[in-house]
Amino acid sequence: MSHALPMSNDELLRLTSTHAVAETEGRVLGLDLMRLKWVVLALGAGLVPGWLAATVVSLPMAGCVVFGPALAVTVIQFVLLQDKPPGFFINWLDTRLTGGHLSPLPLY
Repeated sequence: MSHALPMSNDELLRLTSTHAVAETEGRVLGLDLMRLKWVVLALGAGLVPGWLAATVVSLPMAGCVVFGPALAVTVIQFVLLQDKPPGFFINWLDTRLTGGHLSPLPLY
């Protein structure tokens, strides 16, 4: 049993942010709020095909149709975009597509 000291009504409590709050401000489950819209859009895009697939295939397969795009977008957001400098994804994609031999000069 804890014994807290009584406080008077006119005494204000001092609230300070913790380090964890400063690190996760503007994020939902670790994902930036601006990037979360793409996850929500992918989930919305999977609803109609998933509903139509539920009438043809099993319910678990229809669930994959519904949640698959949102899961893929979430993984791409976390791995390739979250906390990376601007242009990181395009540079990464160019490197993968050209085998690391990216040059503005033509290959004659």
